[in-house]
Amino acid sequence: MQINFNSQQNFTSINNPIKPFVVNTSKGRLYVRELSADEIRKKGFIERLTKLFVKNFASLTNDPAWLMYNDPSKKCICDRMFADFVRCMKERLLNPNGNLTMLAAFDRNNRLQGACMSFGFDEAPACEKSVCYIENLAVNKRYRGEGLGKIFVNKTLEAVQRTFTDVFLIGELLAEGFYKKLGFVRLDANDKAQKTVIDFIAQDRYDYPKYVSFLTKPLQENKPRWYINTAKEIENLS
Repeated sequence: MQINFNSQQNFTSINNPIKPFVVNTSKGRLYVRELSADEIRKKGFIERLTKLFVKNFASLTNDPAWLMYNDPSKKCICDRMFADFVRCMKERLLNPNGNLTMLAAFDRNNRLQGACMSFGFDEAPACEKSVCYIENLAVNKRYRGEGLGKIFVNKTLEAVQRTFTDVFLIGELLAEGFYKKLGFVRLDANDKAQKTVIDFIAQDRYDYPKYVSFLTKPLQENKPRWYINTAKEIENLS
């Protein structure tokens, strides 16, 4: 069901709201909050948010497709990449469901310095209501090393742990160490159910496994892991 924002809605995540909080860094305070409907719909804001994510991806990968974004001679290609990213962001942010969370950090001058976007994973069967998918995580270079990425992830997972049994993300190999410190592990291709899920998701990922890995973490230890049921549903599709 599509949920339309109105001016009274303070949180992007209706089901898993996160209260605003402050992070003290060596570069000054950052004010972290879920974006409101009005902020998201403000002219140019999604483009501003997209720029943050794209710059982050291009600085933390070995993927030539993203490294090209740093090459001024490839401006036409990069402009198309950016426009495609903006389109995808608009589709997601302007037509949210109750489990979409868009957490963002601003400095005292209201400049965007970091963001984390998550929602129910909808790219594999039987996942949307059980698996939180962290799609985008970015921190401006000035504030890296301050623990902001860890705070984004932990705050998000704390908020969604009653809604979802697991969390899944597709992480750049260069950032895999960061996620492993937070308790994430790779999906295991030696396990039949996990291999089925890996093969299904990888169909649309040219960058796997050369540049990215599939990482997961349980949020409710007493529940069966998400890939067990998902593998069964994938097998039923054939």
